[in-house]
Amino acid sequence: MHAYRTIVRGDLSRILGKALAKEPERRYASVEAFADDLARWLAGAPVRVSGNGRGYRIGKFIRRNRVAVGIAAVLTLGLIATSVFALHAAWKERIQRDAAIAEAARVTAVGEVARRIGQWKA
Repeated sequence: MHAYRTIVRGDLSRILGKALAKEPERRYASVEAFADDLARWLAGAPVRVSGNGRGYRIGKFIRRNRVAVGIAAVLTLGLIATSVFALHAAWKERIQRDAAIAEAARVTAVGEVARRIGQWKA
């Protein structure tokens, strides 16, 4: 019984509920529409009876394309990690560059003072 419930819950349950509705206006308009929803359910595609919500469609797409979505997710995470690493390295290099510029300015200032002292003594 548990295996049956697992298979029937979700989209298939909604398909069967619509097909077996007491009020004729709530049932499928044709056998073709019913067959189309069953074929979509078997293919793992979004079924018309479940609505057209973005989250529902995305979930169905992910389930149908697990490998491709997984590869895309890994590549995206790799790109983000690489970008973070590159930005961190650039930040460290900027700090080193600013320190080198400050040191060069200090050395230049000390040299200028030494030159002036040398001129003053002479």
